[in-house]
This record gives sequence, structure tokens and C-alpha cells, in this order.
Amino acid sequence: MDAKQEKSTEVALNPACPGCVAAAKRIADLERRNAELESRLKQLEGIVEQLRRSGKRQAAPFARGLPKLDPKRPGRKSGEDYGTKAFRTVPPVIDEEYDAALPGRCPRCGGGQFIDEHVAHQYQVEKGDIHRFTIFLAVFAAGRAG
Repeated sequence: MDAKQEKSTEVALNPACPGCVAAAKRIADLERRNAELESRLKQLEGIVEQLRRSGKRQAAPFARGLPKLDPKRPGRKSGEDYGTKAFRTVPPVIDEEYDAALPGRCPRCGGGQFIDEHVAHQYQVEKGDIHRFTIFLAVFAAGRAG
């Protein structure tokens, strides 16, 4: 406000008039609120400018912040700390079954004696059909899986 407006505002207010006192109070409240908002606007403009400048800075490692004081180990946790082990449920209806049988002898050394033998099942869903593959696994006497 310039000096003329301030003078006219002061002259128009009559301390004996209740309406003038209420108007003066309202004007004071609005001026205080205006000052608060201008302060907040300056603060936000500063933040916007800071973000704008940070977007033009070089890429890592210069743009990275300070390293963590106590960082966690990278990767998955081992053993019980890993969390819930989740598996898909076995399908209720199987359309086709395939068996992958073991050869009679070890393909590498030619030995025929098994030390350990077990069966694994694999399920594949393909265009709505469910296929079950039964895979026979064994460890031959030479120590290699077959």
C-alpha cells in the first residue's frame, strides 16, 4: 500500500463505531495472514529452485548422498532368515503326463551303479493344458548326477 491508501484507511476507521473496529481487526488479520503466505511462498520457491538445480547435476557418484552408517548386507538372507518359502500348489487335474527315465549307464563314465536315486515332478501350463513331467534323478558311483 502507498501512503495515500494508508491515510484514507486510518481516516475511515472510527474507534467509536463497532463496524469500523471489526473491519480494522479483519484487515489486521488479513495482513498478518498475507505476510505468512508470502513467507511460505518464498520458502517453497527456494525448494523448487533447489530441485531444479539438482536435476541438472552430474550423475552418480557425485549426485549421491552420504553413505549409510550401518548398511545391511546385500542379497537374500540365508536359512531361516529368508522368510516364507512359497510354492505353487499341485494342479487338481493333469491333462498329460511325461516320464523322463534314467539311462542305464552314466553318460560320462559309463558306470551303471547308482548311489542315490530320487524323483522330481515339474508342472507346466500351456494354453490351458496342464502337463506333468516326472524326472528321475540319480547319483552314479563316479559321483556325478545323471
